[in-house]
Amino acid sequence: MYFRTQRRDTGAVDQGNLHGWHPDPFGRHEARYFSAGCPTKLVRDGDAESYDQLPATEPAARPDPDAGTAAVGA
Repeated sequence: MYFRTQRRDTGAVDQGNLHGWHPDPFGRHEARYFSAGCPTKLVRDGDAESYDQLPATEPAARPDPDAGTAAVGA
């Protein structure tokens, strides 16, 4: 039997880039989803997920990567 393995790109994880749910750095929602260290338009308030385009302004603060989903109740 021959099993083929795929190599996965883990560069974002190795570099400590944010990924997953973190407090919204723009302060508009409880949480915002991050991918490869960048905030996305996917947001969450309580159990409700929706889309909110990124504001034109810079975020007030970058979320703490160690806070992770525990900080937003996931």
